[in-house]
Amino acid sequence: MKKLALVVLMGALFLAGCAINQSDKLDKPAVQSVEVKPQPTIRLTAVGYGASSSFDGYTPGQRRLMAMRASKLDAYRALAEQIYGVRVVGNSTVSALVSQNDGYRVYVNAFVRGSRVISVTPMADGNYETELEIDVSQSFYDYFRAGAEASAAPASAGNSTSPAAVRGSVGPGSYYGTNFYYSE
Repeated sequence: MKKLALVVLMGALFLAGCAINQSDKLDKPAVQSVEVKPQPTIRLTAVGYGASSSFDGYTPGQRRLMAMRASKLDAYRALAEQIYGVRVVGNSTVSALVSQNDGYRVYVNAFVRGSRVISVTPMADGNYETELEIDVSQSFYDYFRAGAEASAAPASAGNSTSPAAVRGSVGPGSYYGTNFYYSE
């Protein structure tokens, strides 16, 4: 019995000693608070239009759904153009100093995540209009804006790792250095 009382007493003293050693740590905050400023956002909105198909093999319901889908895809394309810009590839045929044929293609290659469908509105003749919006952080927007502005400098300025090396700009006083145009 004395042994049991001695073990209990030793255990109590041990735990009391641990509690005394921890008391100096209680005065310090365990987690330091850091004030984080909210990131300002920019809201971009895009509208897309979809036409009803005239293919006789589709039911009226299929035509309506395909027009809605086409308007949504067109809105996504318009939103991607606002965020990332477009790539324009063109060619011209000249014969005897007279332009014979001009052709161009416009490419949009983008990954858009986080957009919201605001409205899908039926229009006349079975057509649809879709409105999308996305909130983009100011830093994300500034990154692409800086790329467009930095491309105004000649490529020999040594900024080949900047966004301007991937994107270009066309406008008053700008230098076109890539196959990408910035759309505003």
